[in-house]
Amino acid sequence: MKKLLYLILFMCILLLSCKKTEVLPGLDTSPVEYSVDDKYEFTALNSDKQGIDNTTVFQLTSKEEINNNFIKNNLQIVPVEEYKIEKLSSTVHNIIPLTSLQNDKIYQVKMNDEEYNYSWAFQTKKKFEIEGTLPADKSSYVPSNSGIEMYFSLSGLGELD
Repeated sequence: MKKLLYLILFMCILLLSCKKTEVLPGLDTSPVEYSVDDKYEFTALNSDKQGIDNTTVFQLTSKEEINNNFIKNNLQIVPVEEYKIEKLSSTVHNIIPLTSLQNDKIYQVKMNDEEYNYSWAFQTKKKFEIEGTLPADKSSYVPSNSGIEMYFSLSGLGELD
């Protein structure tokens, strides 16, 4: 008897969930595509899948001509880092941090423009080191035929030479 009740209840829930909802008359439900055409592009020149290098140079590319004063007044790196600007052309500039960036830290770069505030984020690489071992350091009563495991700060690395 309980099985029959559960089956009827399940069928009711299934039928109610499959009910077609009505669309309001005059409502356009077609997908809307927005064309995003960014004015600026900001990239790290030295990076891989682990992150950006501590000594990387950034490159700011603009679709319009910009000068060093505009960049100095509108570009901000968080946490605050002093940088120098190297002009490659009227639309391409290298942003060179004056000090090495810290390991395993996220840096946000903000560009304030009249039309839009742009923002990018970069993470520096972790320092490659051993985080732990098994058996633990200075442990006792470890069987002589046991294996040794090492845990590194970076994962997903290929075979080391």
